Amino acid sequence: MSGGERLGRLQAAMKDRGAGICAIAGAANLRYLLGYDSMAIERLTVLIATPERAVMILPDFDVAEFEAESWRPRALGWPDRDGPADAVVEAFRLLGDPSGPALVDDELPFRFYVQLRDHLGETPDLTDEVLAPLLLRKDAEEIERIGRTAELISAGIDLGLAEAAPGMTELQLQRRIEAFLADGGSESLDFVLVQAGANAASPHHQSDGTPIRANESVLFDIEVRLDGYYADIAQQVFLGAVPDEYRRHYDLVAAAQEAGVRAAVVGATADEVAAASFGLIEDAGLGAFFGPRTGHGLGVSVHEPPSVVVGNQMELVAGTVITVEPGIYVPGRWGIRIEDTVVVTDDGPRRLTRGARPLAVRAV
Repeated sequence: MSGGERLGRLQAAMKDRGAGICAIAGAANLRYLLGYDSMAIERLTVLIATPERAVMILPDFDVAEFEAESWRPRALGWPDRDGPADAVVEAFRLLGDPSGPALVDDELPFRFYVQLRDHLGETPDLTDEVLAPLLLRKDAEEIERIGRTAELISAGIDLGLAEAAPGMTELQLQRRIEAFLADGGSESLDFVLVQAGANAASPHHQSDGTPIRANESVLFDIEVRLDGYYADIAQQVFLGAVPDEYRRHYDLVAAAQEAGVRAAVVGATADEVAAASFGLIEDAGLGAFFGPRTGHGLGVSVHEPPSVVVGNQMELVAGTVITVEPGIYVPGRWGIRIEDTVVVTDDGPRRLTRGARPLAVRAV
């Protein structure tokens, strides 16, 4: 689907909802709607759309690159010496008076909102209702791109499993994996987590100088962007003799992940996927150690709807891409997480990454 079609779908959704005007500034949303990779800086860069028209406001030195695609909406550039005020006034003059409430991107910086708010009414709402359904249903090309990212990060996991060794630090191993991913074409290195031993009990522990030791695990979690789209994976390796309790926990997480993946079918809710994973761990008496949510949507953004958490009744449709990543996190001892990027299809769920696998064990 072309960017022009996506912008048209957004405008049609605005019309159906009765929205009068929409302000989009999130870098990922601009990539999705316009195929434009804006820089996340302090200068006002925003797409303003009504159901009938659209205008892009951006720094004047970015206009030529933006207009390289002729189908994109009209661009109004503004110079640093004068600021964006005149461009904002001109944009809203061209768009006319909105006939309904305003919607603003939930990633719209407050700095940008201040520059636009006189034109957005007193109580603007968020764009989720019109944008989230568009992002939820990936087409074949998007899934192919996510699949390429998935293969790259699966290979990154393979590298981590093979090279983890006592004496290295988390950060040293992270740098090796990052270099591999960069050589493979990744456009970003958002999350390359290497978590040794008890550090893995903190799901978002950032790699540091902690040494990797024998008779402990090393958990890897990789999420990067390739060709405009993200994928996400987690796995671990145990260096040395595996304690029976750790292996039981690993097998339980593996079963919970499989249950969550199997539940990710067309028409199921995010709640049902989350409950399928959490239920097994809760039944084993380890619910208190489950950790964060079961997963999340992803695509042009690292995190997109749906949030795969108990209580979320959003339905999965064909083309939805989510992570399924249950875990057990025992403070002071270890964390175990098995994660795959999964696409929901009419024929059932399909893993795009290679996170689900037997526990990797290396003698040291």
